[in-house]
Amino acid sequence: MSSLYNLYSPKNLENIIGQTFIINILKNMLDKEIIPNAIIFSGIHGVGKTLLARLFAEEISKDIIEIDGVTYSGIDNIRSLLEDALYAPMHSKYKIYIIDEVHMLSRQAFDCLLLTLQSPPSHIKFFFATTNLNKIPDTILSRCVILPLNKINNEDIYKYINNIILDLKISIQPDAIKAICKYARGSLRSAISMLNILYYINEEITLNLIESNFKQLSKENAIIVLEYILQGDTNSAISHWKKYFDLNYTEKSFFQEMIEIISQLSIYKFTNIENEYSFLFDKYYLSNALLLHYWDILANQYTSLNNNTSHTVEISIIMMSTVQITNQLSASISQAFPAAKVLY
Repeated sequence: MSSLYNLYSPKNLENIIGQTFIINILKNMLDKEIIPNAIIFSGIHGVGKTLLARLFAEEISKDIIEIDGVTYSGIDNIRSLLEDALYAPMHSKYKIYIIDEVHMLSRQAFDCLLLTLQSPPSHIKFFFATTNLNKIPDTILSRCVILPLNKINNEDIYKYINNIILDLKISIQPDAIKAICKYARGSLRSAISMLNILYYINEEITLNLIESNFKQLSKENAIIVLEYILQGDTNSAISHWKKYFDLNYTEKSFFQEMIEIISQLSIYKFTNIENEYSFLFDKYYLSNALLLHYWDILANQYTSLNNNTSHTVEISIIMMSTVQITNQLSASISQAFPAAKVLY
């Protein structure tokens, strides 16, 4: 059986979800019959960059060459591609080259590509896809139309994968579908990939099954850790996290959940629009300064995960607990001198 993504990925531009603005731009290009020499589709993994490039290319040509920038990253690879590009297309007006993960090209390869982008033959079009726009030289960027793709919202992902679930008659609880959408983090491909694995489980798919098997710390457990921190109980916070870390739950999932909580608390702080975390304001004094400090700690430590730092979560908890001591002092000052609250 083919993967669910191959079976259920969008087959035309109209079926692409979450990218209405970009789709409208591409359709206008087709209507006006003005196709840029080079287009960059940028965004996180799994939002449809390469798929969109491919579907758009199919609208305007039968001569499409697709390569992987990771594998064909050297100057010799690009030089060979450009030599081939000099030959006119056999069956279409344009010959289109799609380079996936284009940011992985070497500097020399980019320099070689630049020569063609400066004076491109009329029959050549380049469609690039990248998850890291910052790694592409400015000299290349300035000669491309850049189309940034959005993360796909949970509602759109839910509708899309729910249709797959209904088609395949998968037994799954609604909360479990919501969890798939949440853990996909805006990536439709990630959501379908998770569903692909779950498809082979011969039992009803529950929220607990997803969290335990994909090693994702639940929102409820993240709140427990945060409440221990806010209570000044550092040992209990670390101990609670360690239970899950010892079961191979990822540190990444801790930071993703905690950053989401702090983000939602900050939104409530400034908008007064209640959300699922706003109840914490009824239990704890959460100053603007505290939330900002927590955000900085979590964001910086999350970044350090890429450096294979050990015990990153424990370090974060200790740092957050230390900041909480200052917050408690601020709360005491505010109670004694109400006017001081404006500073926090």
